[in-house]
Amino acid sequence: MPAALDESASPGLVNVREFGAENAHLYQFWQKGDDSSPQEAFPLTFSQGQAYIVGRVDTLQFLNCFAIGYNVGFWFTSASPAGVTRARPSADIAKQIKDIGYSAGSAVVTGGGIDVSETAVLVDDSYVAAGLSFVNCSFSGFVRIRSTNHGMVHFTSCNIVAWQKSEDPIIESAGWGPLSLCNCIISDGASGYKKIKRAVV
Repeated sequence: MPAALDESASPGLVNVREFGAENAHLYQFWQKGDDSSPQEAFPLTFSQGQAYIVGRVDTLQFLNCFAIGYNVGFWFTSASPAGVTRARPSADIAKQIKDIGYSAGSAVVTGGGIDVSETAVLVDDSYVAAGLSFVNCSFSGFVRIRSTNHGMVHFTSCNIVAWQKSEDPIIESAGWGPLSLCNCIISDGASGYKKIKRAVV
């Protein structure tokens, strides 16, 4: 299902409804004014922009979704980040969510691409029984899995490259859920392969 644009949201925000997003490509083509060039958007999106914010969903499907020049590419969270509004669940649904611990979502990203980012994938949390799966994706930026994550995070046949020079590990996993890397290429783009830091085993 193609991504639906929510005109009531911030300009350029893709509101992914129901099943997922297909062929959504996010660039900095907007301008501040008549005399501005599109290049002026890059410092703002690179320092503050989040391309795809994913909250509590059930097996959301992303197919061939891309973003370039955002601070965070894919951000998986259990609650609405500051500045992002979402309808509150009914009391019955809220009780079910609490009873089964289903406050975070699960997703499958196939053929995804995040280019020129500070953090290509940021995981605050994912559903413990399903987690997140990335297949045939290309990420240029760090992967950060925070200590609040409960679900497994799978990377299969992915290319993960840190395009900026940094002593930080390209992939850092501090969450409770396992991290799975299968047939992936991980490098810093300049000097070859780099270590993965696992804070919690």
